[in-house]
Amino acid sequence: MSWAQRLFGFEGGTDTEVHAALEEVHVHLLGQVRRLRDVAGLAPTAAAETELRSLAQEDEALAAELREQLLAGGSPGPGSGQAEADAPVSGLNHWARLVGVLDQHRATRDLLLSTTARAREIAPDLGVLCERLSHAEETHLTRLRGLVATADPQALD
Repeated sequence: MSWAQRLFGFEGGTDTEVHAALEEVHVHLLGQVRRLRDVAGLAPTAAAETELRSLAQEDEALAAELREQLLAGGSPGPGSGQAEADAPVSGLNHWARLVGVLDQHRATRDLLLSTTARAREIAPDLGVLCERLSHAEETHLTRLRGLVATADPQALD
């Protein structure tokens, strides 16, 4: 076992492990799309609604790209993502809902970062895809932090 294998915590991963992790990322992305649209519908300002809908469209495009790549790589195909997508929107106000969306994006980014290390070693083309998706999620996190910063945490719906 090399030092890198010990560092990343795996001995000899397979393509199926990477595909399974990316299928989980796909489910997360579909959940994000659904949640962003729901939160956008409850946004108190037109600017916030527009930004959230834009983020939802971008996440939907990322999910479609990931799905195509998985199908092209021989994966049986990601599921529908119902478990993640059916999570209800919660929060007393717009700020709380945005924080929930932000946390969901962080979880997806963290999953992508952990998958990227394995994917680079096992399937370099999927490693590049993971890096691109991770960068896109990082950009979304920055935009969401901006929305959270401008939302009023004490306003009630």
